[in-house]
Amino acid sequence: MDLSTYLTWDYAIRFLQWENLFTFVTLANILGLIGGIFYVASVSMKTIIPLRIAAIASTFFFLGYGIFAPALPTIFLYGMLLPLNTYRLY
Repeated sequence: MDLSTYLTWDYAIRFLQWENLFTFVTLANILGLIGGIFYVASVSMKTIIPLRIAAIASTFFFLGYGIFAPALPTIFLYGMLLPLNTYRLY
């Protein structure tokens, strides 16, 4: 695989044009981004109740990402984590 075609200024400028930039903005990618933000927030918390709430939100958004992507391992993982985190919060 030759990477020299991707490492040029012409390719970078074409990639950053508006019509090309919005092709990556999908519902799945937005849900994954929000899930990642909640995940980072949950890792940085010190007390357990806000951590569980952020983890549930993160799991919910990552599950949505897995459904719209579609990625079966992601659906399975976060489908198992959502009831577990909900039970542990209770």
